[in-house]
Amino acid sequence: MDEARRSVQKLLDFGIETVGCYHSGVCRGQIRKQLERMARSMASPRFRARLIHG
Repeated sequence: MDEARRSVQKLLDFGIETVGCYHSGVCRGQIRKQLERMARSMASPRFRARLIHG
């Protein structure tokens, strides 16, 4: 999971305006903010517990 979080953080260096996601379609607007939120949530113990316990 740490590697996935680092990958998300690397995306913050780009001026991304639109992201195409397999499961959720196209995301537009506040992409940086959404990526930052995703990276923070991936680091949280609560998120990790969900991965382990479903």
